Amino acid sequence: MRYTGLTILLVVFAFACGGGGDNKPDNPVARAGKYYLDDAELRTVLPKNINSNDSALLAKSYVERWMKDNLLVDKAEEEDVDNVNIDKMVESYRKSLLLAAYQKKHLQQTLDTIVNDKEVDLFYKQNQQNFQLKSNIVRVLYVKLGKKAPNMPKVKAWCQSDKPADRKQLENYCLDHAENYYLDDNSWLLYDDLLKEIPLKNYGDVGLSAPRFFELEDSAFVYFVNIKAFQTKETASPVGFVKESIKDIILNKRKTKLLLDLENKLYKEAVGTNDVEIYSNKK
Repeated sequence: MRYTGLTILLVVFAFACGGGGDNKPDNPVARAGKYYLDDAELRTVLPKNINSNDSALLAKSYVERWMKDNLLVDKAEEEDVDNVNIDKMVESYRKSLLLAAYQKKHLQQTLDTIVNDKEVDLFYKQNQQNFQLKSNIVRVLYVKLGKKAPNMPKVKAWCQSDKPADRKQLENYCLDHAENYYLDDNSWLLYDDLLKEIPLKNYGDVGLSAPRFFELEDSAFVYFVNIKAFQTKETASPVGFVKESIKDIILNKRKTKLLLDLENKLYKEAVGTNDVEIYSNKK
């Protein structure tokens, strides 16, 4: 029979283990004080599809760590440790985990995750003061080309056109020739992010409040930049720029309401069936 490195290691640990105990497993591979590690538990921590040498090294490392941890636990139990308080903490943590798992399951079964545009617009109108821009933003189309890219006059014309046919031509061209490009001029970008791609710093923010077309170049590239709109920081954010954030807020509000409704429902049912009581300590 051929043995892998892991099998040999498990056998070595099995024979090396000493001592006994009421909780000794059928196939122990290690012992630390009164604690035993069996081979089934060890195998659960080992990745599948690794070679025998790596398995043996990983198993040895895990077992040594397991031994040290459990020797510390064994020693702590011998000392004057506040076990009652620890047990309370463990029980509290268990309840927290159980509650979180139940709430997650409840939300998966009941939460409506669809937030339509009407809800977003209404929330925005009611809370517009909370959506002030912290940075300048821009709606823009740009194309970055190498200086030897073909048909630049056509590209320049396409970049200034709003015709669907011209936009399709531009998309196809960019796939084949552009070093970088961004054609979604209906979405807002951070102006600082645009500056990372396009050398507009010399123009500053002045003059960018109105639509404007730029043709720029540096030592290596030519840039066509069509700025459709520009909005400065400390003004009201366009709803489109904060749409996803608003959706998250609305969903979080729904989650909070669902969980509160669940608590109240369970409490009301428990009161009706006398499953909750308050005892008076008065004598």
